Amino acid sequence: MSYFDYDLCFDVSWTVEVEEFDINKGWVAGAFFIGLFVGAGLLALCIPTCLRDLEKKKRQDEEENILVAEDVTAETWTSEKQRIDEEAPANNSTLRSKFAVATAFFKRKKKTGDKQTEMKEKKGWVQPADTNTNTTPASTDTVGMVTILTKPNSGEADTDLTKQDLNDMDSLENDQKEAKNDLTLKMLKMKLRKMKGKGQISDPYLADFTQKIIDGRKSNNAIIDMERQEGEEEIKRKCGKNKAQIDIEMDNLNIRLNAKKNQMDKDEIETIRGELLRTSGLSEAEIDDLVEKLKHELSEFERKQGLEQARQAQHLADRLEKRRNLLAFRQLQEQQDVEKTKQEVKSYDEPLQKLVEDGKLSDKQKKEILDQHDRNLQNLQKQHDLDKMRLQQQLAEKMQERRDQRMKKLNDKHMKEKASYLQKAEKGTNTAEFSAQYQGLLQQQQKEIEDTQTDIDQTEIQELEKLSQNLATQKDENIQETSNKMIQTVKEMGQLPDSDVKRIIKLHNLRMDAFENQRKDERQRMMNELMQKREERLKKQEENKKQDEAEREAILEQQDITVQRVLNSNLDLSEDAKNKILKEHERNMVSLNNQLSRSKAKQQLSLENKLSERKARLAAIKAQQTALMADREKANEKEIQKLQDTLDQEMLQFEKEKRAAEADLRRRLALETEAALAQQEKDLATLIGRLEVGHARREAVLQKQDQTIKELQKNINQVYRMCTPCTGLVDLYCSTQI
Repeated sequence: MSYFDYDLCFDVSWTVEVEEFDINKGWVAGAFFIGLFVGAGLLALCIPTCLRDLEKKKRQDEEENILVAEDVTAETWTSEKQRIDEEAPANNSTLRSKFAVATAFFKRKKKTGDKQTEMKEKKGWVQPADTNTNTTPASTDTVGMVTILTKPNSGEADTDLTKQDLNDMDSLENDQKEAKNDLTLKMLKMKLRKMKGKGQISDPYLADFTQKIIDGRKSNNAIIDMERQEGEEEIKRKCGKNKAQIDIEMDNLNIRLNAKKNQMDKDEIETIRGELLRTSGLSEAEIDDLVEKLKHELSEFERKQGLEQARQAQHLADRLEKRRNLLAFRQLQEQQDVEKTKQEVKSYDEPLQKLVEDGKLSDKQKKEILDQHDRNLQNLQKQHDLDKMRLQQQLAEKMQERRDQRMKKLNDKHMKEKASYLQKAEKGTNTAEFSAQYQGLLQQQQKEIEDTQTDIDQTEIQELEKLSQNLATQKDENIQETSNKMIQTVKEMGQLPDSDVKRIIKLHNLRMDAFENQRKDERQRMMNELMQKREERLKKQEENKKQDEAEREAILEQQDITVQRVLNSNLDLSEDAKNKILKEHERNMVSLNNQLSRSKAKQQLSLENKLSERKARLAAIKAQQTALMADREKANEKEIQKLQDTLDQEMLQFEKEKRAAEADLRRRLALETEAALAQQEKDLATLIGRLEVGHARREAVLQKQDQTIKELQKNINQVYRMCTPCTGLVDLYCSTQI
């Protein structure tokens, strides 16, 4: 009989699949709010960066639109504009903007593709980044001499001259900086190529390394451009319509940004050194040797650039003086031409007065004849002026086109020469020879530009003089024809014999000959004054040169004393480290002198340009006053006096602003010199600190090595002492066996 216990229990487990789950509402709410807060925080961090990038992208698109608009041909734009104006004038700007943006997009894609293809094809030492090198010479978008010499306002003409020289100086400065950047990159690649021969540097590494340098330069330029734009906007917002204050603030902004850019360029070498230490695998000694040689050769290149910079500044000063003298002489000729027309009427007054005294003419007849002759000559002068303006405008356009074509041809030639030389230099290794030849090429090209511009100026002046002579001959013929008609009227009205007519003509010719001699004397007097002014300018220039040289020597002596005192106070530095500091100091002084000389020349020329603008206002007031004085019958004495008062006030204001501007120039130059010297001392302090750290690190390594050697020696001695008893037992055992 079996027995079964119903109270017996077993452990049983099973799996139940369910299609629903319980929700913990508290955890869900907490997770939701935590995610919301985290997302809001990330959004707050990202929004400012995104807005800045968006604003930068908008500016880039606007610049691309401008570039695209310039690339499209004039015929295409004309037809497109006409069609848009006919269909929807109100949407003109929108359609044009869309068209430009679309074209810019495809152009950008095309450029990107071309760059990628070029990077695939060019591997090794000829880097695609070198295609970004600026091989374009100075801009030749200048106003021709015909346009300048034919301006009625001498102040405006002088403003154009100084502005053109200021633009040329800026272009020369940019060319020198680009040349130094090109030279730095090329010489660095040449020196690293030697490392490639030792198997230390690879082709891909050099490609990436040089591209980093170029990207860094682009980044620095973008920073300067952005700060310049923001600074200009801030100045305009702060100064409003106060042009004088705007000019001062703009000058200060340019000085500050130029100093910052110069410092960025100087820091590039240290950036290169740090990158080589971090990524090249070369030893610190090899890198320091490479950088030291690079600095030495760049300093020599910059020293020669300083000499070339002084020569170019002297060339611009001489050219400006010659052009100003030519402008002054041209203004005198124009004035004498107008006076000659007036003298034509006055020269007949005396002969006709004798006829009145002889009873052959009445006063009324004389007055009518002279008034009619005067009106005829005025009409002739007006027609002559209109013809002259029309023909001078045509000549100016023709000569400007020839100038642009000739300079463009020369620029293309120079670009090819420079690109060809830089390409040939890729396979070279002699950096000193490359530097000398490259600088020689640049100086030769600059001299060729100067000679070409001088030749173009001379050609334009000759063409203008030829036109002026033709117009003067035609005017004299018309005046002679008018005078003959007037004499015929006198003969008929007074029933004069041929003897009286000949006497009238003879007296008129005598008066005109005397007037012509007076004109010659006046021109000769002006030439003498211009020669005297030139001698005075050369004398003053020599004095300023000596003064500048004395100031540079004083600064150099003061800095040498400071550096020597610093070196003497650092007893831990080795002689090699002290020599490095002295060499760095000499290089810095070369760069400092070039920077200050360039800045001083630019600011002085900028001051002259501003004073020329004020002179243009004075010339305009004088022209109004002369026009009123010329017509005394219709002139209002109150208006003449009002103009005279305005002119006197403008003259006083001009002298006041001139003194203030000169004082401000001296102040700015002093502040710039002080800031440059402070930056140089800071750079030297950084170099001394780095050398001291290196010295301390080497001392620590040596001490550690000495400590290690001592410990090894101590361990060896201990082992030797421990092994001495064993040596005695071995000797005893060996003797026993024997």
